[in-house]
Amino acid sequence: MRLPKQQFFQMADIDAFSQLGNALLKQYALEKDHESNGTIRFFDSFDWRLLKKDRFLIQENSRMRLSDKSGELLVETDINPADSYFWWDFPDSEFRQQLKPALSCRALCRLAELMRNQQNFNLVNKDGKTVVRLRLITYQDPLADQDQSTAVFVAIKGLRGYETAYKKVQKTIIGHNGSLVHYGPARLTIALANSNRFLFDYSNKFSVPLDGDWSVARVLSAICLELQDNMKRNYDSVLQDIDTEFLHDFRVAIRRTRSFLSLLKKVLPKQISHFMKEFKWLGSITGPVRDLDVYLLKQDDYQAILPEKLQTGLPYFFQELTEQRKIAFEQMVKGLQSQRFKQLMDDWSDYLNGFEESAGSGSWSKPCRPLAVKLVNKRFARIVKDGGSIDDTSEDELLHDLRIQAKKFRYLLEFFTPYFNSRDVKRFIKQLKKLQNNLGDFNDLSVQQAALEDYYDSLGGRTKQSKQVAAALGGLISHLAAEQVNVRNSFKRTFSRFTEKKNSNLFSQTFRQ
Repeated sequence: MRLPKQQFFQMADIDAFSQLGNALLKQYALEKDHESNGTIRFFDSFDWRLLKKDRFLIQENSRMRLSDKSGELLVETDINPADSYFWWDFPDSEFRQQLKPALSCRALCRLAELMRNQQNFNLVNKDGKTVVRLRLITYQDPLADQDQSTAVFVAIKGLRGYETAYKKVQKTIIGHNGSLVHYGPARLTIALANSNRFLFDYSNKFSVPLDGDWSVARVLSAICLELQDNMKRNYDSVLQDIDTEFLHDFRVAIRRTRSFLSLLKKVLPKQISHFMKEFKWLGSITGPVRDLDVYLLKQDDYQAILPEKLQTGLPYFFQELTEQRKIAFEQMVKGLQSQRFKQLMDDWSDYLNGFEESAGSGSWSKPCRPLAVKLVNKRFARIVKDGGSIDDTSEDELLHDLRIQAKKFRYLLEFFTPYFNSRDVKRFIKQLKKLQNNLGDFNDLSVQQAALEDYYDSLGGRTKQSKQVAAALGGLISHLAAEQVNVRNSFKRTFSRFTEKKNSNLFSQTFRQ
């Protein structure tokens, strides 16, 4: 028999463990090895990027440990305690390398904490040999009564040559209602019990359940309230500037709201136009910071593009962008803390919560599904027509327009997925993403070149620093221009694949009347 490295069992309470201990004493001597206490803090990104990979990160004092769901330690490191970290805050090590691909630009944030007590025991047979190692681990909320254990776990580890003893101990634990658990999820669930979070409670993927009989008004309310909730979930962290993705998700919720209102404006009351203007304003005050974030996040990419002799000017350029971002961030915060923003959120919430009831007999009172089918088919036909008319001589602006159409179409599909076969919708969106990636890359390269050219033109004087910056920007602009040509050349092939018969048939099958 090949023994597991260790197994964890959750007991009902400390009394259950006492009864288990009495049962084990009938078979073995129970020798206490050592005892330890501490406070452990649980970390993950706001959108659970570690948990999605079955990774669990805890900190105890200055030690951070990354484990798998079974509780096995993967890597650990020392770092000064804090409430948040980026992967680059850690020493250059295997620990850092494991975090980097999972987290990207997201910060690790403290989720919860528990007080821990651990007692280690050796189970000794009649020959005086240790046959199994056992740990009693109790957790409690720091704010709870000191005598009240939040959770009780028993961990056992077998020793080579004593497999039979291990199986007997395992059977005894199960016989005393010990539940075999994955230690990582079980412990994190306990920690979150008294916090304002729960497992996988946030994702930037959009999903709202819809009923086929729901009216346009009810669907509008359900979708827009969910989008507003996403704004609220990210709001405080945007103001705290924890990481760039909070603002990104905040703005995505704004864009989706504006897109949805624009798609339905022909069947909605005129009052909606007021909110459309206000959400446009909200997009405008958050845009400059996000634009600067995009460039600052490209620092390593830009560094890699340039030959070493042209890289010396880049730090000056990014230092200037950092200063610009500070100013833009202050302006954004003023807007987000203004009475205008507060009024928008309050009025929008009140309007949505009362919209269905006040809808009356207008177009918005009719079932939404037929409208959804009509809009989806109309949008697809327009993309096929407009994209098919683009050739090598077409203006770049036509590609930019098609990109916006594709983005609105994607939002539309995500909004109305519950009305159709979700598996087929996902398959179709997968193909749409390939077209969006091509159009998005083309637009990004265009925007980047324009911004770099503007900065290049603004450079004054002929100092050594300005010359170095000019050389770096010139090199970047040339590289981006060449890359944009390649992306433009691949558009026709990408679009043809999107509109090929197999994909068109999938669309017709999925979104038929």
